[in-house]
This record gives sequence, C-alpha cells and structure tokens, in this order.
Amino acid sequence: MADRPPDPLESTAPSGEASPGPSFEAHTGREEAASKVAVVVAAMALLANCVLTSPPRFDPRPWPEGSLLKPLVEALGLHARYPTMRGVEIRDLVFALGAAAIVVIAGLDLIARRRRRSLAWSDAIDLDELARSPVAWWMLWVIAGVLSSAFADAPRVAFGQVAVRAMWTAWWFGLILLLRPLHIASLAVALVGGLLLAAILGLWYQAVRAIDPAGRLGYPFGNEGWMAACLLPAFVVALIGAIGLAIGGTSKRRALGLGAAVVAGALGLALLRTGTRSAYVGIVVAALATIAMLGDRRIRTFMTVVVLLGVLAGLWAVGRPAMLESLPLRSESIRSRIEHEWPYAYRLVGQKPIVGHGEGAYPLRVGPLARAEQFSEPAITAINHRVWPTHAHNEYLEIAVETGGVGCVSFVAALVVTFLRALRYVERPAAAHRVLVVALAAALAGASAEHFFGVGMRNPGEPPIYLAVWAMLWALVRPRDDPNDDALRYMTSARPTRAASIGIVLVAAGAGLGWLGAMDWRAARRLFDAETLLAAGRPVEAIAPADFAVRYKLDPFRQVVAQLTAARARSETLLRGLADDPGPPDDATLRVGHEALAILAKLKDIAPRFLMLARTEADVCRALVDAYARLGRPAEVLSFRQLARAAFEQECRDEPFDIDAVRTYLRIAPDAKALDWMQLLRGVMRAGYVDETWQQLLHGVRARPEWRAVLADLLHVATQDAERPRERWRDPLTPETFRLAARMEYVDGAPHRAAELVRRAEALYAAANRRLIAAQSAAWFELAIYRLDLSPDAADEALADLDRADELRGAATDAQRWTGPTAAIRLSCLLALDREGDARAFMARAGVPEEQVALRLGERYAALARQFVGRPDRIDAERVVAWARRAAALAPDEWIVQLALGEAAAAIGDAKAAAAALDSFVTRCPDSDYAHREVARIRARFPTATVDQPSR
Repeated sequence: MADRPPDPLESTAPSGEASPGPSFEAHTGREEAASKVAVVVAAMALLANCVLTSPPRFDPRPWPEGSLLKPLVEALGLHARYPTMRGVEIRDLVFALGAAAIVVIAGLDLIARRRRRSLAWSDAIDLDELARSPVAWWMLWVIAGVLSSAFADAPRVAFGQVAVRAMWTAWWFGLILLLRPLHIASLAVALVGGLLLAAILGLWYQAVRAIDPAGRLGYPFGNEGWMAACLLPAFVVALIGAIGLAIGGTSKRRALGLGAAVVAGALGLALLRTGTRSAYVGIVVAALATIAMLGDRRIRTFMTVVVLLGVLAGLWAVGRPAMLESLPLRSESIRSRIEHEWPYAYRLVGQKPIVGHGEGAYPLRVGPLARAEQFSEPAITAINHRVWPTHAHNEYLEIAVETGGVGCVSFVAALVVTFLRALRYVERPAAAHRVLVVALAAALAGASAEHFFGVGMRNPGEPPIYLAVWAMLWALVRPRDDPNDDALRYMTSARPTRAASIGIVLVAAGAGLGWLGAMDWRAARRLFDAETLLAAGRPVEAIAPADFAVRYKLDPFRQVVAQLTAARARSETLLRGLADDPGPPDDATLRVGHEALAILAKLKDIAPRFLMLARTEADVCRALVDAYARLGRPAEVLSFRQLARAAFEQECRDEPFDIDAVRTYLRIAPDAKALDWMQLLRGVMRAGYVDETWQQLLHGVRARPEWRAVLADLLHVATQDAERPRERWRDPLTPETFRLAARMEYVDGAPHRAAELVRRAEALYAAANRRLIAAQSAAWFELAIYRLDLSPDAADEALADLDRADELRGAATDAQRWTGPTAAIRLSCLLALDREGDARAFMARAGVPEEQVALRLGERYAALARQFVGRPDRIDAERVVAWARRAAALAPDEWIVQLALGEAAAAIGDAKAAAAALDSFVTRCPDSDYAHREVARIRARFPTATVDQPSR
C-alpha cells in the first residue's frame, strides 16, 4: 500500500501503547494565559450580548406591587438612559468591543512571545491544506464581499457592511487563534449560561408583564423568531452535554448531567414558547447531525439519502399551489418567503450571479421589485407607506445577493469543511472531547439550518453566539502539529520582527474596529435623537444628529434610513421657516431645501423607491414653490411645481395603499380625470377596509361628468376578467372594480345591486386563495352593510358576513372584534333584531366600560333610526320611532340622538315631537351651520309635517 501523509488527528504513540489522542496540551504558558484571557473577554461579551437592552422607554403599564422583575428589567435596560430606535443596538456595541478586544489580545500575544511555532499562523489557517480549512474559505468570502462592494451602486454604503464583516472575522478568527481546547468547555458553559439567563428573563417577563401571557415569547431579544434563533445553539449544547455526562460516568458526572438537563429543559421551554417553526427545523437538523456523527458510515449514508429525499419532497410540497392555498393565517410567513422574498432574491442573484450587488444590497435593491408586485398580496409583503421586505429570510440567499455565487459557495464551503473535520475527529476512538465536539457540531448544524428561514444573523444578538459556536468547534478539531513529531520544528524561533509587526497591525486593527463599533453605537443613538426631535416638531435641532448617523452608521439599511431622516429634517426645517416668516426667504432657508433635494437625489441611486422618498421630495418641492413665489421668480416656481406633481404621482405609484398620499395628490391635481381617481381609489381598496377619507374622495369621483362612462368601461373589463384565471386578467384590480361599483350603487340607493356586485368581488378574492385576505374581509364587511340596508330582517345574514370578515382579519375574540371596523355594524345588526341584551353582552366581553355602554347603544339606535327613516318600503315607521326613542332614553344629551328623534317624528307627522327634538339638536350641536342645514333638509323631505324652524 502506498504511503499516505500522516493524519494530524491521529496519535503518534509508540506501537502497542494506548493512543492518548491528539496532543492538544503542548503549548506554552503564555499561550495558555492568552487563551484564558480570551475566554474571559468572550464570556463577558456574550453575557452582555444576551441580556442588555437600550430601550427608548419602558412600558408605562403599572407593575405588580413588589415585583422583583421591575428593577432587573430597568437595570438591564440601562434605565433607558442610552436609547436607540429598536432598543437592541447595544448588542452591536458589545460585539464590536468584544471582537476588538480579541484581536488586540492576539496581537499582544504575538508581540510578547519570544519563541513560537515557526508555522504558528500558517498552522492556524492550515496553509498546506487550504481547501480543508474553513478559514481559507471564509477569507475568500470576505474578499468577495470587498470586491462586490467596491463595484456596487453605492460603495460607501456597502462598505459599512464590510466593516461589520470585519468584526465578524475578528471575533471568529481571533477565537480560533487564541482558544486552547482545555478552555473551550468553559466558554461553552458561559455561552449556555448567558442564554439561560435570557430564557429565564423572557419566561419571567412573559408570566408577569406580557400583555398576552399565553402569547409567543420574544423578550429580551426582540421578537419570537429572533429569540429562538439565539436560544437554539445553547439548547442543543446543553441537551447533548446532559446526555453525554449522564451516560457511563461517575456520580459527579451524572449530577452535572442532571444539572445540564435542567438547563436544557428551561431553554427548551423558552424555545417552545417562541412558537418559531424555523427553530423547530433547526432542532430536527441538530438531532440528525448528532446521529450522523455518532453513527457509522452506513448510518450516515442512509441518513444522507433520507435527508435528500426529504428536502426534495419539501421543495415539491411547498411549490404546490394546493399546499400554499391551504395554509392558515398563522402560516402567511411561509408563503411570504416562498412567493415573494425568495423569488426577489433569485431575481437579484440572476442580475449579478458571480460577484453580487455588494454587502447589504438586498433591502436596497428589493424596493422596485416589491413595489411592482405589491398588489398581488399586500398583507404578506407588508408593503405600505413605511415597509417592504427588508431581508430575504434566508441567510444563504441574501449572501448570494450580496457577494454572488463566489461568496455564497465560499461561506457554505467553510461550514462543510468544519463539519467534515468534526466527523473525522469523533471517529477517533480516543478523542478527548468527543461529547463537546458533537454538541457544538450539532448546535452549528441546527443554527445553520435555521438560517434557511430566519433573519437572526441580520440583527444584533445572534452573530456573536453563532460565530462563537463555530469558532469553538474549529478550535477543537482543527489539525495541529504534534510536538512529538519534530520538537525542533515546533519550537524554532520565528522571525521576531515579522511577528511583532503582525502583532502591532492586529492591535491597531482591533483599536480601529473598537472605534468603528463605538461610533456605530453613537450613530444609532443619534438617529433615535433625530427621529425624536422630528416627532417633537424641532427639525432644526434634528439635522446635526441625523448627519452624524449618516456618517457613522454601518448597517446599509439603517444608514440609508439615516439619510432619509436627514432629508426629512431639512424638509421640515424649510417648511417651518416659511411658516414662521411670511416674507421672502433668505439664502440659508433656500439652501436647506436644496440640500434636502441633493440627499434625496443620491438616495434614488442607492435605493430606488425607498420608503418615503417620493413623499419627502414632494414636500420639499412644494415648499420651494412657495419660497420662489415669494421671491417673484416664476421660472423656478413652474419648475418646482412640476417636480412636486411628478413626486406625488410617484408616491401614489409606490404607496397606493396610503389614503393620505392619494388625497394629497388629488388635491394638487385638480385636472385629474375620473379614471385617475378610480384607479387610486381601487388601489386603496386592495389593502382592505376603507375609511371616511376614502368616502369623501368617492364623492369627488362622482363630481366628474364622465364617471359613469368610465365605470361602465371598467365593469366591462372586470366582467370579462371574472371568467379568466387570475394570471390572465387585463386589469389587476378587477375585484376592486366590482366593490367600487357596488359602493356607487349603494350611494345611489340600490343596495340590492350593490350586494350582487360585492359578492362577485368576494368570489374573486376567494379564488386568490388567501392572498388577498384583507380585501376579502372588507368585501364581507361591505356585504353586511348592504344586506342590513336592504332590510333590518336581513341582519342575521349580515351578522354571519361580519363573522366571516372578522375571521379573515384574524379577530378571534370579542375584544378584537370591538376594536376593529365591524363593531358598529355588529351592534346595529343586533339592535335591528331586538337583541339589545346580546349587544350588551358582546360589549361586556369586549371589555367596554359599563359607563360607556348606554352611550354606545344610544348612538347605534340613532344611526339605525336615521338609516331607515322615511323608508316605509323596508320597515314600519313606528319601529324607526321606537329606535329613536330608545336612543333618547339611553343617551338623551347626545345631539345626534336628538337629530334622529326629530327626523323620525317628522316622518310620522308628529310635528310637536319633531320640533322639540330638533330644537334640542340645534342647541347641542357644536356646528350651528350644520344643524340648520339638517333642519332645512328635514323640512324639505317631510313637507307634510309642520316642523318649525328652531331658533339659534
């Protein structure tokens, strides 16, 4: 047999002697001291990372008397003295300082040594077997990120994320260099302990403080998915450690195993309470990885086949329309990933498959893709005037978007190489740290699997946890030179000058990373200050902190948010200056406006159609129109007026669900045609329920002379589309055409026709298979309104419609129904059926204060009376009067009740009662002009009743 090179993992013990396993303890006292210091620093950083927060404020709800949790939460929240937007950015600071300290320790260790391994650094990165070292693949990934960012559309923004990757590298690689196997178990215990504290804190908070104690666990990491991603590695390490200690050990080891089992139980309970499916997938993968590492080659082969078949079956299942269509409301996140976020990533990767778009590119590049498809499923894509998908919810796809195929393959290869080395390690019969290696490898596998669905690595908190597990695993299993092989080779002096130079560079790099992390933390706080000042109406003071955040924020998404905040601060400063001084503006005021436009122009290149960019540009342009009008410069006025209109048009295209944007545009575009109005109003309807503002704009459509012809054309197209599959619709807003037409029929007094039209819209929404559930819920709600208007006797059917509407929008309790849009109509239906007792019970279950019940019921009785007064074809007039009188009995001091009573009395010819009620109405109504118009309307409507004009 041909000679093979020696396996560094194999023992070199003489023949016939028991193999002691790899010789891990052959290192100098200084190396051991450096390892201990690194463990202490990393443990402190991990503990702070797990429990510290920096909230902008604490929940104002009162605490239970004598609660010990209150001072603990406030202390861990630093008493809200260092607030940031999300309250978790302090973990970025802790991580950056920890990574910087690790690098400085490594540099000082190099500088201090006099005799060292001649291949100490090449040994760490395994230069003789680059393809078998995760460090080499990691470095290739980092280089790919640097190159892709250099050629990105916004290199300065992308290099902020490059700096974050440098901190990752410093933490991960520094731990690999410094950690000795003897100390890795201590760091693993510290990691589990820190996350155990976080789990206990979360469970305690959930039991004492949470609004819904039975809800999902999220504190203190941010949200349930984020919390689960952080807890997952600790749970796996604790569970496998407990099993390893309990099997075949001494009584002391079994006692330690019992303690580890208790720890695993607490972490598992917290994981379970998060209710996060991606974490459950991670646990399954961790279990499979454990079996694979402990089994023989046949078991591994069998499991590999099973896993591959399972993955293929899963891909086939999730791609089937039937599976997606059957998902419950809680599973919308699955469809969001499969049909939106992941396809966006595929398209972006296809645009630059080799080098990618630069670090942090996904949230900046996805805007145009998401906005172009936002009508397909508004509830899932979360697209409104503030948010669209900011992450792919798949770390590997997002890395591929950023660094292309080169970077993604390199990152995955680094993981694979680590797992393969761990497998080789545990195959050795005398492996000294088998249980710890299995636990760390399983934790790394589970967390890596969770990254296929989660976004934890893009948030503060998880990166140091995940990278610490990875670094500990590789520090345990990486190949090392055996000193028995060649002691001279091991102890040969390296070139002191070169080593010291490298050490100095590392110390300087660590200091630089620490400074960047501190400035990033300050930028997060300053961005919060800027937003707070803007909300307080102090835009001039917000400019400086916003500019600071622009200069020093590292995360690309947050950095661009800072730029937008800086533009908004200048926009509102300009508006405030023009409002405070009605005279011609000075050069400084104009300069602020032009600075805002310059920032927004850069943002259009960095992140096209980003957040409120178009709205801010429109506000600035309108302000400059006013400014130049005061200066008597008509050319500039015309130019900025055109820019303002174009910006508002873009805003309506970008944010079609924002009713305020629609209203503003229609106000500044008086020449807009009926088709333009209908297009915008239908867009708002796609988002779900409409409000009073929408109703007012509807009357604006009806003021256009051509509206009936335009609506007829839209209905013709919609009728044809209704017979086609959704993907072949000529008009993507076909269901909204039916709803708009139904509302027009209802206004014209034809609720029967309106009900028919809205049923057609609901059928089309149902065929969309829960992709348009908000609009479908609104359709059921509108159908209930039309049914009730047809006849009070149809209130039973209307109640069923309201139940369907509430079910679709996720209102499972009466409290949720009461706070939603269906509550008022639900009360009207119950009262129309003479079920006041049920209405009172509904309000009691919803938590309505007892002192408000009579007022609410009186208002609903009055609304019913006004809805059916003077309509003898649908209801007996005496029944309407009875409702009005009941309203007056419940809420006699309400002017709307007196108006209903007066109108009902006039309808039956009771002039005396009508006059008394209307006189009371005029006295109580806060708007006297409105009051007298209503009285005049009633006199004109019921001329046979002698209704005197009440005095003012």
